[in-house]
Amino acid sequence: PGGGLFAVQFSDLDADGDGLVTEAELTARAEALAADRLAGIDTDGDGAVSAAEIEAGVLARIEERVGNRMGKGQRAGDPAERAATMAARMLEARDADGDGVLSGDELSPGADVAALIDRFDTDDDNAWSAEEFAQVGFGKGGFGDRGGKGDRGGRGDRGDRGGKSR
Repeated sequence: PGGGLFAVQFSDLDADGDGLVTEAELTARAEALAADRLAGIDTDGDGAVSAAEIEAGVLARIEERVGNRMGKGQRAGDPAERAATMAARMLEARDADGDGVLSGDELSPGADVAALIDRFDTDDDNAWSAEEFAQVGFGKGGFGDRGGKGDRGGRGDRGDRGGKSR
């Protein structure tokens, strides 16, 4: 329930038990989560998500998260307007074929996972050790610290994920 990609232990992601979380293992977890989310918001069951379905899903998540916190001195924009803006941005960013809906392929997190692996992969083996995984979300370039990897930055000269193969 809830939690997303990082509400798991290292051993949950290390499917083959080799002590490393590879891009394939992380992609499998992310794709399973994306499929679950797609199933939850694809209300007409056509395998694609329209702007209206995205808005409804986002609005439901906003209402779930905000819940009873509203009205206690907090000021927030109109949730429906925020949901519409988020849906429009998502379509703009991911609708590769311009058909106004997001297919399962367009929702696939593959490219995002590669960048995420790179961000915390300190030894260039294109995988995370338990020590590298421990840095995800806990500062030192984690999600709460927008500082990244310092001078290593994105892919650097590795370009095509040319680190050690696994």
